[in-house]
Amino acid sequence: MLTAGVAALVASVATAATWPDQSSAALTAAADTQGGSCNAVAGAYQFRGADGVTPAAWTGDGLTVPACGPIPNDGGSTTPVAPYPGALKTPGYQCVEFSERYLFYRYGVTMGIATDGDQVAEHYAAKYPARFMIVKSGTPNRAPVAGDVLSMAKVPGFDGSDGGHTAVVQSSSVTSAGNGTVTIVEENAVPSGIQVLKVSDWNVTYDGFPYLEWLTTVGMIVTTPTLPAAQVSRPYSARLTTAGGKGADRWAVTAGALPPGLTLSAGGVLSGTISAATASGGDLVRSWPFTVTATDAKGVAATAGLRLTINGSPDAFYYDSSTGSLRDALWTSGGWTLTTVDGSSSTVAGHTSGDVGRASSAIVIDGGPMVFYSDSTTGSLRAAWRTDGATGSWRFETLDGPGSTLFGHTADHVGSAISAVVAAGEPEIFYNDASSASLRWARLTAAGWQFETIDGPGSALYQHTWHHVGSSVSAIVVDGAPRVYYYDSTAGALHCAWRKGGRWFFLTIDGPTSLTAGHTGSRVGSAVSATLLGGRPQVYYDDDGASSLRYAEQTAAGWRFETLDGPSSTLPGHTADHVGSAVSVTQMNGNPQVYYYDVTRRSLRHAWWTGSAWQFETLDGPGSVIAGHRSDLVGSAVSVTEMMNGPQVYYTDATAHSLRHAWWTSGGWHFETLDGPGSTISGRTGNQVGASVAVTDY
Repeated sequence: MLTAGVAALVASVATAATWPDQSSAALTAAADTQGGSCNAVAGAYQFRGADGVTPAAWTGDGLTVPACGPIPNDGGSTTPVAPYPGALKTPGYQCVEFSERYLFYRYGVTMGIATDGDQVAEHYAAKYPARFMIVKSGTPNRAPVAGDVLSMAKVPGFDGSDGGHTAVVQSSSVTSAGNGTVTIVEENAVPSGIQVLKVSDWNVTYDGFPYLEWLTTVGMIVTTPTLPAAQVSRPYSARLTTAGGKGADRWAVTAGALPPGLTLSAGGVLSGTISAATASGGDLVRSWPFTVTATDAKGVAATAGLRLTINGSPDAFYYDSSTGSLRDALWTSGGWTLTTVDGSSSTVAGHTSGDVGRASSAIVIDGGPMVFYSDSTTGSLRAAWRTDGATGSWRFETLDGPGSTLFGHTADHVGSAISAVVAAGEPEIFYNDASSASLRWARLTAAGWQFETIDGPGSALYQHTWHHVGSSVSAIVVDGAPRVYYYDSTAGALHCAWRKGGRWFFLTIDGPTSLTAGHTGSRVGSAVSATLLGGRPQVYYDDDGASSLRYAEQTAAGWRFETLDGPSSTLPGHTADHVGSAVSVTQMNGNPQVYYYDVTRRSLRHAWWTGSAWQFETLDGPGSVIAGHRSDLVGSAVSVTEMMNGPQVYYTDATAHSLRHAWWTSGGWHFETLDGPGSTISGRTGNQVGASVAVTDY
């Protein structure tokens, strides 16, 4: 019956109506088998197609199924049309007519009940469960492919009174991340009979129909949703799943590699404890791609590209003022490990006996921490790093200043203010040169360390200032290149320097000598912390003149300023206290989280942007109402990082001479005394600690 029907329809196609400039031959040019025709209605025609030349039709596997008009929704004929011999008829060339005709001529399947466009997938999957299955739009790792039949609806039940819509997929171009397009062929929609639909994060978009599913042939698929995020040094487990297979699945990683410490069992369990988020070359990787393949008992295989987000574990470096040493608090799966890294009380091979750690800045290189810190005894900048990730042996070097032996070093006293970043996989450090009141820069290249005085009296660069600069500094990476914000103590202004095309550029952003619209005449910038949000720099800094906290945001239109908190703020919830002499910023869910010192109360303040407004609270110290806070004087030194569950804040407790730690979870804020007097953690010291602190996550 199928063969006879096809033959009859092919024979009659030459009589089909055409566009005035379209020959009948064009309708039949490339078909081995013709899936119906456009002659069931007087004046009917085959749609012109997307380019106006190639007629609209689904083509594949030696079959051509033409898409026909006129369009009933635009006033075209509603003469009853049977999609295939013996089928229930539709009023004109409806969308259902095309999808059912395609299904009949490709698979030989029929439907004995009335079916709307939004019901095609469900009706055929229900009648032919051994042949078809339904995939919902948004299913991870699944996008429509050529030959799938879409059902679109305005209501989630796919049973709207309007009947919805249906179409057939001609081609699909979707990335492993679930983004791209699918090209569809349809009737009763657009004059061309062809549309290209956008796919974003595995969701297919068709205007006017928010709900979409499709009919596809039965086969095994990987159905694991987005993997839950992992954290370095914490146990992890996630089970991978499939649908449509027969019997037990056997799993394997077939492309890429798992993070060190994780394994995938044959049963599909991804588990272990990640030792470091580093690839084989040593680079830090926070989003880890790999491909898995599941094979069922009959040898049918399904492959999917997955991506695991890895959050680091905190590593805090802080000053032990009792011994003039640099302490380290490292979080691992076994809890906190507290040690003295360098200085007179260190026992690590290669340590110095000088007074070290009054200023520090930490980054992650090759999966482990690298910390840059002051040596106040020699007036030098020291560096310490682990040789094998987070648990390897420490190595030391005097990087710059009188104790250095590196080519290009200065004999000036350096390192009383430091900010380090990673650019192009290598460390870059900005730091104060106290002897020349200038800002120095060091970076590691293939040829070794490179040094330069970029601004201040000691600089030889074009357009540098002769003012005293660099006693506070904060660096970020923008478009792969470092950008540094620093204090001009001569003018009381906030400066910015950035490198482009091998040359340094300078700008006075805010303060008395700024020419930027909206700047203040107050002295600003003696404390500064910067971050990058949505590709745009945001800088938070103290306004000495107004005893307030300012912030500046670089937008497409230029710099925008606001007084965030303190006496000169006008925002709801601000305090009249003097704030901002210490500040550190991170982000959570794409919004800034700012932690800063309240000089009046001697407390730690917290400001965060909700997406529509600023919110404020006193986090710890006098004035706080949060459970677990202390009445000690806290916050004159602060450093923050973002972990899996939320921000983690490290700050000084000046009353107890200890290092405090606050962290956010879904249950609220939690507090502990991490080290120093009052700590109960194994390895703690009774020395006075925390007068300066820098945290990173590995």
